[in-house]
Amino acid sequence: MKNIIKVSFIYTLIFITILSPNIFSNENKWKVEIELDKQTYVLYEPIWLDVNLYNRTSETLRTQGLSDPNQSQFIIEFKDSIGGTVEYTGPQYLMVADSGKLFLEPGENDYGSFDLLDFFGSFEEKSGYSVLVTRFHFIPKGAYTIRVLFEDNFSNELTFNIEEPFGEEKQALELIEEASKIWTSNNTDTSAQIFQEIVDKFPNSVFVEKCYYLSRFYLQKNRDKRKQGLFDYRTFYIEFLENYPNSGNSKSWLLSITRDLDDDQKLKIFNKYIEDYPNTRCSKFAKQMKERILKKKDGE
Repeated sequence: MKNIIKVSFIYTLIFITILSPNIFSNENKWKVEIELDKQTYVLYEPIWLDVNLYNRTSETLRTQGLSDPNQSQFIIEFKDSIGGTVEYTGPQYLMVADSGKLFLEPGENDYGSFDLLDFFGSFEEKSGYSVLVTRFHFIPKGAYTIRVLFEDNFSNELTFNIEEPFGEEKQALELIEEASKIWTSNNTDTSAQIFQEIVDKFPNSVFVEKCYYLSRFYLQKNRDKRKQGLFDYRTFYIEFLENYPNSGNSKSWLLSITRDLDDDQKLKIFNKYIEDYPNTRCSKFAKQMKERILKKKDGE
């Protein structure tokens, strides 16, 4: 009987040894770190989550990287104060499972910044304010915890609160309400003028970037230019980068500005933003894009 148990134990060890590379293949492959700007936000305020994904192996890894959260291997785990999962309300894609096109060498990282309101924001629950224009999502007031899962690797966990706006932020939000109530698809000029008033009156408001966008994009003269194909998007996004270089949207703005340019032209633009706006999200994205172009050139 003892021999049977001994043989069985040996076969079990062999079986585990054979399977272990597959069972634990993703463990410790990635290091994931997340960061928030602060611990307290107000209703409707953008909540930028910065994510760094590091290759912690000694080999070059192929991955999809930090794109399209909650679609495949990159998951944002978001819970309320009692541990309930906050509903994902972001875009849904039919993602094809593949190994990705991004190659990260040992120690190399992928960086992303994501506004939680774009993925967990709501229009339907009552916030205490009237329905706002579609670009103003909100997450209900309360305490929350968040962490990221990439494949089988968890990030650090962060906590934060969402509170009622007060002072200038409340005044700005009340003006946003006013602009929303008179918003019509046929005439957005009056609303755009109110959004411009917010930009001028509250330049440091947490809502100012979105108001700046709405004040310019929806002016009738700019709407007419877009219909005629005459709108200068490149100049539009350059203006945004210069005014809000720490926005998580700076990645998409950089891509829009450099679209259809050759690599040398792109490098010149990236170097400018790296130099002009150090320690900002714009600079981080520009550095990442620059490094990947240089890496591609080295491989030619």
